[in-house]
Amino acid sequence: MSLRRIDWTQIDTSDVPSGYTIDIGQLETPIDGVYAKNLYLSGTSIIDLISSGKTQNNPNNITGGTFDPSNYQITLHNSTGGTSSLDLSILSNDPNNITGGTFDPSNYQITLYNSTGGTSSLDLSILSTDMTVTGGTYNPNNGIATFTNNSGGTFQVSGFLTGVTDTYITGGTFNNNSLTLGQINGTNVNVSGLSENIIYTTTLSSGLTSNGVGGISSGTTVAQLSGRTFTSLFDDLLFPTINPTLNAPSYSLSTNLSSLLEINSGTTTFSTTITGTFNRGSIVLNGQIQNFRSGAATGYTFSGQNIGTTISQVGSGYTYTITGQTGYMYFNSSVSYSVGPQPYDNKGNPYSTPLSSGTITYPANTLKVEGIYPLYATVYNGSLSAISGFTKLSLISMISPPSTAPSSLTSLGNGIGVNFASELDGGGNGLGYRQTLLVPTGNTKTLHIWLWGGQNWGDEVDNWVLTTPYSYNGINYKKYTYNGSTRGATSSPLLYLTWT
Repeated sequence: MSLRRIDWTQIDTSDVPSGYTIDIGQLETPIDGVYAKNLYLSGTSIIDLISSGKTQNNPNNITGGTFDPSNYQITLHNSTGGTSSLDLSILSNDPNNITGGTFDPSNYQITLYNSTGGTSSLDLSILSTDMTVTGGTYNPNNGIATFTNNSGGTFQVSGFLTGVTDTYITGGTFNNNSLTLGQINGTNVNVSGLSENIIYTTTLSSGLTSNGVGGISSGTTVAQLSGRTFTSLFDDLLFPTINPTLNAPSYSLSTNLSSLLEINSGTTTFSTTITGTFNRGSIVLNGQIQNFRSGAATGYTFSGQNIGTTISQVGSGYTYTITGQTGYMYFNSSVSYSVGPQPYDNKGNPYSTPLSSGTITYPANTLKVEGIYPLYATVYNGSLSAISGFTKLSLISMISPPSTAPSSLTSLGNGIGVNFASELDGGGNGLGYRQTLLVPTGNTKTLHIWLWGGQNWGDEVDNWVLTTPYSYNGINYKKYTYNGSTRGATSSPLLYLTWT
């Protein structure tokens, strides 16, 4: 008679001997199903086995699974993304209901008991270890590699290159900084551009210094030389490094005008050309010019007398017309240039850096000319004839005129000497004109008139009467008239003019 009702409490509390089998249901009248909180295999809960997701030697946690009733396959998913399968197809055609089972952890075998007293086994040993490659072989003829795993199975990987003959190096030579490698197939491989470098190493103290030899300067330490090649050391010993001399670029400015310009009573104009001269400097090595220091000029500017707005242009000269005036007239200019070339030492190594692009401005108000009114005097004309009129004297600066008398008659310096005409008429009958000097009124300095007294100069300005203003050729002058005793020509000695 089939089991209809079980006292589960009694079973739970009863002392069931080890190895005793409890049959649930009978072969003739099997029960439709077994419902329990848990089932244990060899003392281990099936729920714990599945939920823990681990096998004895498999470190990958099982994260879930699916059962396919069409083929009785259980697929377990682990934490690495891989899967493991349990094949339960042995149960698909068994008409006998499973009544129990055991699990042997030593060999990963599940033994299931059915209602007829028979058993079925499931081999889970595939889960006991990870699947790894333990070896393999490669067939160069067909390009297939056969690998063996730890389960004893094999798998193949195909598609490798076939039909290639191995080529290897059989020897080589080194000569003239070139390496020649011989191959098994009879061809050579040449590698050029090599160098044979022997490194300088020493046990001397790194702080030891040299007294200086060849191109190695005094005070060079062992540490500074250690690690260099013998080639570089001998290069420095025999051929000291010589650095070039760098001469900076310069700029000068000139004009076609004289430093002193005669100004008339009316408008006086001058055709003027201002010329800038750019010297690009030089890089000099062993007395030879290696290159320019700067790049070429890229532009010039000009300003000054009557120019107005500064002129910018490519050319180095500027021509225009100025209106003269008394006093200084100034001219200014600048030049711009591009970046210069790289300097090199005598070994071809870069030295310093190229000169950057820049601008040189000629010192402000350095180039100047002075406009002046001319001086006049009654001068000696080579005879004893009476004074007949004024004669224009040589131009002399009225801004910075000579201030001291010369040391002798033969050393007149930068002053102006005047040979005055005789105050007597040609026949000596009666008085003629007085000796007279005209000086521009713009000169505010004190005039000195020196007379040579045989051994020195004596200032006789007190013997001259000043009349101002005195108009001559439309220009106002200071008129100096000699008021001493009537005298003849001062051809010897002459009179010398200075201002303080």
